Amino acid sequence: MQAWSDIKEQLVKRILSETLWLRGELQEPYIAESRVDFVAFEQSEGRPIRVIAVYSCKASLRERFQQDLYWAEKFRSRGIRFCFITLDNDGVLLQAATQGTLSSKQAKMALALYDKVYLLTEEPIRYHQRILRPIDSLGEDLHRWQQAD
Repeated sequence: MQAWSDIKEQLVKRILSETLWLRGELQEPYIAESRVDFVAFEQSEGRPIRVIAVYSCKASLRERFQQDLYWAEKFRSRGIRFCFITLDNDGVLLQAATQGTLSSKQAKMALALYDKVYLLTEEPIRYHQRILRPIDSLGEDLHRWQQAD
C-alpha cells in the first residue's frame, strides 16, 4: 500500500485519474487526479498492474461526499474498491456501528457510498458489519479481495 504522493508508477496514477474537457474548450483536456490517500495495488512480473482498493482518510465525513460520490462510481466501473478510514470525530458512524442508528444523512450516505468504512475505535461493531469495520480488519479484507479477483 502506498500514499498517493509516494506512487512513482504513472500507470497507477492514470488508472486513478479521469480526463475531462472543460465545457467549450476542446483543445486541452484537464487531468483530474483522485488524489486518494492510499492505494493498494499489485504489480508482478509479466502481468499488468492491478489496483485492488483505494482509501480516503479523514477525521470525519464532513465535506467528503462531493468528491467521493464522483470517484466512487469511476472506481467501481474499473473494478476498484473504494474505502474510507476515519476517526469519526462526529460520532455518526460509531453510533450506527454500536447502536444500529442511522439518524444522519452522513451515516446513510457512507453505507451506500463506500465498499468499506474502517473505524479507528475499540468499541465493538455490532451493526452494519458488512460496511462498517474495525481498522484491524483492513489487511484481512485486502487479502480476501486480492485472492478473489
